[in-house]
Amino acid sequence: MNPLLYSLAAGSSYVKDFHDVMLGDNLHYHAHKGYDNASGWGSLNGAPLLASLTQTVEAAPSASPSLQVSATLSSSFNKGKNARYTIAVLNQGAAPTSGPISVAITLPVGLSYKSCQGSGWTFNAGTLTCRRGDVLEAGASYPPISLQVYVSRNAANGISPTVTVSGS
Repeated sequence: MNPLLYSLAAGSSYVKDFHDVMLGDNLHYHAHKGYDNASGWGSLNGAPLLASLTQTVEAAPSASPSLQVSATLSSSFNKGKNARYTIAVLNQGAAPTSGPISVAITLPVGLSYKSCQGSGWTFNAGTLTCRRGDVLEAGASYPPISLQVYVSRNAANGISPTVTVSGS
């Protein structure tokens, strides 16, 4: 109640909800317009203050998860050889996830799929997707996904897979 009372006193409803005491003192402080150490916010104006305190207040937006995903080269990148990428999924939101999470991998021309693994992840090689159904707490990460690809001899330098995350 105290924070609500202070928000009303500091807001536009102060004039109707409080009687501002602007004259006098309490032997140590002098009263003036608005909040002061002599009379605080003044005296309460009962009916309007009750109406302000009991009016419907909009609920604050609920917290939600915010998933981020990245793919980082974790080995050397040499044409004609295998390369490894580490895929990380992080919940940067203010709430845990509540449903299945999927990571979709798109390989550019020049990279071809070899293998994919990660603790707790199920992988579909046909669609290049990783999936899991356990909760990811706010601020936490899932165990990483390790993606191994073959780098063709005519691959462009510095190419990498595109990864997207979906779910809530």
